[in-house]
Amino acid sequence: MASLRKFQHKLKGRQDALVRAVAYELAREVIVGGDYSPGTPVDTGFARSSWYVRLGAGTMLGRTITPGAVPGGDSALAEASVLLLGAKAGESVFLLNDTEYILPLEYGHSQQAPHGMVRITVASGQMIVDKVAKRLTAS
Repeated sequence: MASLRKFQHKLKGRQDALVRAVAYELAREVIVGGDYSPGTPVDTGFARSSWYVRLGAGTMLGRTITPGAVPGGDSALAEASVLLLGAKAGESVFLLNDTEYILPLEYGHSQQAPHGMVRITVASGQMIVDKVAKRLTAS
């Protein structure tokens, strides 16, 4: 029985690690771009730096964005990575952006991301999960 509990605990830790890593990769693709998405278009950098993460099914309130936030989205991605350290398997992870014009950006308003960034990342979701799982099992 002790052996089975030890295995179950190890498996749970791996599941949590997979959830955190996949959520981070999805956030990275949407925010700054990568293999599957161009990321959030940048003019002033406000939309890109306005992404944030919420864990669980709590209230989805917005946050206050500081004018002059980092245009590259590094601050949003760094904040997301810290919050994702608390993500667990079975828990909902939300990537949110309450910028007024985020929907027009998603639906082709910018030539930098004419096909959006969220939709194409989600469409590539299984490939991202497979890539992350392969990387985690190799380590």
